[in-house]
Amino acid sequence: MLLQLARTRLLHSRRSLLAIYTLPACRRAISSLRANRNDVVEHQESAIVYVDSVFPICRGSWDPRYYLATFRRQEILDELHGILEKASTQGFQLVRLNPPQRGVFAYFEYITPTFPQGIISSPKEGLIAYLQETARAMGGIPSWLGLRQGNIWLVQGEPWEEDLRRYPASVVKVEFEGPDIHPETLYHTFRPYGRIVDITRPAPVPAGTLRSSDIHYSSLRSAVRARNCLHGVSIPLKNSIVATRLSIIYERVIKAHVIRDWLSKHPRITLPIVLFLLATMTYTIFNPVRILMVEARVRNWFAYRDYAFFQWLRRNTIGFLDVDFVTASPSLTQGGWKERKEAETTLSSYLSEYPSTVAFLHGPAGSGKSNLISHTLGSQQRPALIIDCAPIFGASSDAQIISNLAKQTGYWPIFGFLSSMSNVIDLASLGLVGQKVGFSTSLESQLKDMLETVATSLQRINLAHSESVQHSLIRAERERARIVAQGVRRDRLLKGLYHDGRLDCVSGNGIMSELGFGDEPLDEREIITVVSPSPLDHPNGATLATDTPSEAESRMIKTKQDAEIDISGLPIVVVKNYGVKGSSKHDEVLEVLSQFCASLIEKQIAHVIVMSDNRENMKRLARSQGSRPLTTIGLNDADNISALSIVKSKLDNIQLTPDQAKCVGRLGGRSRDLDMLIYKIKSGHSVEDAVEDIIVRAMGKLRKNAFGDDMEDTRSLPWKQEQAWTIISKLSATEEIPYAGTLVDFPFKGDDVPLREMERAELISIVTNDGLPVSIKPGRPVYRFVFERLMNDPIFYALQQINYNEKAISSAESTVRSCEEELIMLKTIGFGSWRLTGSTSGPAVRGQYLLAKMGNAAKKIQDLEAVNARLRKKLAAAPEFQPHSKFMPFA
Repeated sequence: MLLQLARTRLLHSRRSLLAIYTLPACRRAISSLRANRNDVVEHQESAIVYVDSVFPICRGSWDPRYYLATFRRQEILDELHGILEKASTQGFQLVRLNPPQRGVFAYFEYITPTFPQGIISSPKEGLIAYLQETARAMGGIPSWLGLRQGNIWLVQGEPWEEDLRRYPASVVKVEFEGPDIHPETLYHTFRPYGRIVDITRPAPVPAGTLRSSDIHYSSLRSAVRARNCLHGVSIPLKNSIVATRLSIIYERVIKAHVIRDWLSKHPRITLPIVLFLLATMTYTIFNPVRILMVEARVRNWFAYRDYAFFQWLRRNTIGFLDVDFVTASPSLTQGGWKERKEAETTLSSYLSEYPSTVAFLHGPAGSGKSNLISHTLGSQQRPALIIDCAPIFGASSDAQIISNLAKQTGYWPIFGFLSSMSNVIDLASLGLVGQKVGFSTSLESQLKDMLETVATSLQRINLAHSESVQHSLIRAERERARIVAQGVRRDRLLKGLYHDGRLDCVSGNGIMSELGFGDEPLDEREIITVVSPSPLDHPNGATLATDTPSEAESRMIKTKQDAEIDISGLPIVVVKNYGVKGSSKHDEVLEVLSQFCASLIEKQIAHVIVMSDNRENMKRLARSQGSRPLTTIGLNDADNISALSIVKSKLDNIQLTPDQAKCVGRLGGRSRDLDMLIYKIKSGHSVEDAVEDIIVRAMGKLRKNAFGDDMEDTRSLPWKQEQAWTIISKLSATEEIPYAGTLVDFPFKGDDVPLREMERAELISIVTNDGLPVSIKPGRPVYRFVFERLMNDPIFYALQQINYNEKAISSAESTVRSCEEELIMLKTIGFGSWRLTGSTSGPAVRGQYLLAKMGNAAKKIQDLEAVNARLRKKLAAAPEFQPHSKFMPFA
């Protein structure tokens, strides 16, 4: 037995803590044992071994492996018990196996002699070597997964078999119950159980607290072995009789903010991932919701007043009170529509065809554009989306622009706080990464994404409507086929050709039942007659041939039905106040809206109607359409007769005197002015006072908008004072002036930008013919009389005329100076024959032209200076006077 023990020590020296013995050394040890047998003293001792990898290491209460292993627990323990019982042949008695709470511990008892010093190592080491060899011979240590990779270790300390909620970790905390242990000693003690990554030195601790060191293992299994085998072991100190007991516990590494720290240290990875996840979540989760909300807005799902239940409830509650809570709109009545029949016809024709271009409806403010759109949409009974640009352009920030557009389109939800945080995130990424990650998006990109969602929702509405109509047609066709089939059966019944086979099983027998027919006549002529029944056979009296038209007619009807289905299902998108100024993002928003309109037309998703107060805003819209021309619809003011009829109808057809009718005619046909007149008359004012008040208010507004209140306002105007004065003075004498003649003369001199800006400010209205400007009219009909009032204001007239004359004098003086310089140059080049009268040489002709031009300019300067002198005298002498026509430069 001793020889076998020695061989086992030799074979398993690398896997255990035994010393390395050779075979001759074993033989000498056995001889010594036999020679000194009388010196042996027997004692009963115990040994504890730890078997690892039998059951999984429980990492926490959430770990399911520990609970799955319990199904094979008894089977594994029985097999392991059979391996450990083999040690009884060597004098070791297996006492028990502990329940596998923190590992499998086996308790042995044995009686062994006390050997003289230096003869042999501890029998416990021999037990470990024998058990390892036995397990290897039996196929290895059993485990819950069937992998036999476990090992047997000698427990040198006192195992703590606890069932606390403490779970293993790869770091063990070694507490010293005594003097500190040197890290080198700790390394040699703990290294056999696995690779050690780091050992910390004991740190100062408060009084009464044990000092400790942390040992970091590279694997969790190594830490479990060390804790189970070395807990409670006593290590003697060098050159001392004092020993230090080791208390080992698991030290779970607390990594506070580890995720935050990693994210902050890797912005090049994390920020793009976060951006991608946010975009993906927005597209997959919120985008379908937004499409649904836009569809709800277009279809008026939330308009509870249109539901039958609400209308029934209103009729049966407050309807009994006979009180009209709806305030009448101050817009024009149907009497004014006779002036717009052509525009209404053009718009209806545009909506009855496939959308091939955008309809541009322009007209001055108050000309009835909104009334025309409301009347047309009411007659069409189609889903409509109205986008008003006025609140969008009036927003003060990008977030407010997005919010205003979202409210009008039904786009929800929106996250405004992300837009405000985007710049901060980009600045932070610029400092961390060195470049912007692109988290913040421009206003143009946000508007495009929003309008793309709106376009998707509109397309869904169109498809849903088409499917609904198709199903209705299919049901109608099936009903028609059913009626025809009934007629055919009735025809066969009348002619005795119809046979119901279901009756054969009741009344039939023999071969009659098998054939499926009875004594019905089988005549081919009658069968042919069934195919073409008489007109009396059809329930409506029509022939069957009428119900089944020819193939060409069927294709024609089908094509017509499909066209009607597609057009009737197309939504209508109305863009109001296109081109209104009021925001620094004005051009950017207009560009996005024009592209949105063009995409709807290009994909034939919806009909698009753009409303604007002037035709100048048509240029940007036309550029986005490419080669497709716009459908232009213009609205003008009503004539005096229509305006007078509107006022009478609003005032319950009261009779107006000729003077009152003349006063009403001064306001023209602008609906806004007529509504104001009607309101004032109903408030108790007379017709004359109401008209006078409107003219005075318009005069104050025009004076401020055209000339400004002070020098600062004047410098901010996009035109000059003399240019505005030229237009006012000309239009005060006539209702319409030529566009080209005004443009080429002073003070415009070919620059049409001031005229276009005046039209945008509603000071004037430019009349076009085939898209080309031909004449200039007042911006509002009432301005015709406002211009006259301004011309009859002596102080204002004198000041503006003097300013105009000074600018004209300055222009004439520059002409004189340029002529003088050229005449001097002609003299210096040596030609003097140009002074001769009647000479036809080039210098002579040029010199005569310059002299005549300089003379005309000098005479103009003299006349204007005289006019200014008279005006200044008038200003100093009498503040009130009527200007004479000779003072007017265009008289």
